[in-house]
Amino acid sequence: SNKPINQSNRLPMGMKENPHNGCLIAIGSTNGFVYIYYFYLISKIDRIESSNKRDKDLELLELFQCQHSKRDISDVKISRDRQMLAVGSHDTYIYIYAIIFDEGNNKLPMTCELKVLQRLHGHSSYITHIDWSYDCQLLRSTCGAYEILYWDIKKGKQFLSSGDALESDTEWFTDTCTLGFQVMGIWPPNSDGTDINAIDVSKSNNLVVTGDDFDNVNLYNYPCVVKHAPGLHLSAHSSHVMNVKFYNTINGIDNWDNGIVSLGGDSTVIVWSMNS
Repeated sequence: SNKPINQSNRLPMGMKENPHNGCLIAIGSTNGFVYIYYFYLISKIDRIESSNKRDKDLELLELFQCQHSKRDISDVKISRDRQMLAVGSHDTYIYIYAIIFDEGNNKLPMTCELKVLQRLHGHSSYITHIDWSYDCQLLRSTCGAYEILYWDIKKGKQFLSSGDALESDTEWFTDTCTLGFQVMGIWPPNSDGTDINAIDVSKSNNLVVTGDDFDNVNLYNYPCVVKHAPGLHLSAHSSHVMNVKFYNTINGIDNWDNGIVSLGGDSTVIVWSMNS
């Protein structure tokens, strides 16, 4: 395939008047390309049964593609206001794009374009994870050298602070960075900085899930600040777990989670259900 998928991020459009009930999907590839897709539901008349019953089909429409890095894209995140896209690359840069989206009066085909706003540089190794703040003003990032940095998006510069207020007072829209005070207990004994591949924090903000190099999906209380914290360790993959994500079935509106989705290096996707 000429579109090897590396990381993806989706965000519901959130417009009640949108008849397509869709969401934007950003995908980063191993050849440095970034793709924007629109994933939506369409209704059709079931002509085979000659009835008025409406079925729903899923459609995936490619809107835009670009390449500003020649290295692997390791993470992509759409901001909460759907106005910006952050892209982390193995070239140590973070690219901030403006998302220029034209819905075409809620009619397909719609158009989308990415315009470069900032190129952030400060990490000494490849980018591993990035998170947007809830107000879309700050970005948090980690890299292969185990650095965690904060960025002022408007200024396009690293945010420097001598205190702890930045981390403690900032409300994050996503929580996927594997480093930081809130998740320092997720690391198992004798592990290095590469053993945890991905994390996600539940919408209820009381659980954190991790995927590791030991084929496990791990569930902990959040914040997880106790060294070698106890947790629930789930084994089903036959290779390292590359990504994990909490999900719910109420279109992201409510504040609870139905389960976990994990993606393994064994090319399997496993859905884990959660019982309260």
